[in-house]
Amino acid sequence: MLLKRYSVVVDDEQTQPANVIERAVDLHAIHVTGSSGYQKCVEYLWKGRLIQDEEDASTFTEYKKMDRPYYWDHVHPDLMRAPIYQNATQILFSFIYLGLFSQVIATVNPSGEIDVIEVILYIFTFGFICDEASKLWKVGKNYIGFWNVFNVILYALLTTSLVVRFTALSHKPDDHKRKELNELSYKFLGIYLMKYS
Repeated sequence: MLLKRYSVVVDDEQTQPANVIERAVDLHAIHVTGSSGYQKCVEYLWKGRLIQDEEDASTFTEYKKMDRPYYWDHVHPDLMRAPIYQNATQILFSFIYLGLFSQVIATVNPSGEIDVIEVILYIFTFGFICDEASKLWKVGKNYIGFWNVFNVILYALLTTSLVVRFTALSHKPDDHKRKELNELSYKFLGIYLMKYS
C-alpha cells in the first residue's frame, strides 16, 4: 500500500504520481519515515523482499522465493535490482578496480608497452565513465554533485594517462621522447593515486 503511486491535485492540475515512500522523503515527514510500517517497507525494498513488477515498473510485488533455502532462488535476476545486491556488486567492482590500479602502479613498464592488467584497468575505467554518463543522461543536471565531479576528474586523469601512453607508443622503442612520455603517463597515474587515497 505504501508503494502504490497516487497523484495529488494542486491548482486544478494533477501532479506526477508518487508513492508514500517518495512523498514522505520529499516532504521530510519524520513522523511517517520513523514509523515501524515505513521502516519495514524500506527494509523489504532494501533486501529484495519487494521487487518491481516485470510488466509495470511502477508497481511492486512480493518476491515469493525469499524464504526458500535453495541457493539459486536467491541468485535470481530480479533480485539484482534490490539495493543490497546492487550495493554489494558496486563494492566488489570497486575493490577489483583498486586491485587492478595498484597492480598497474606497482609494475611500471620501462619499455612503455601496455600489459594485460592495464588493458583491463582501462576497460573498467571506460565502463565507469559510461555509467556516469548514462546516469547524467537519465537524471539530468540534478545528478551533478561533489562526488560525481570528483570521479569525473579522476577518470579524466586516467584517460589522459592512456592518451599520453598511446602517444609514447607511436615513437620508436629507443627514442628518448617515448621514455619521457611514458614517465609522464605514470605521473598522471600518480596524481590519480594521490587524489584517490
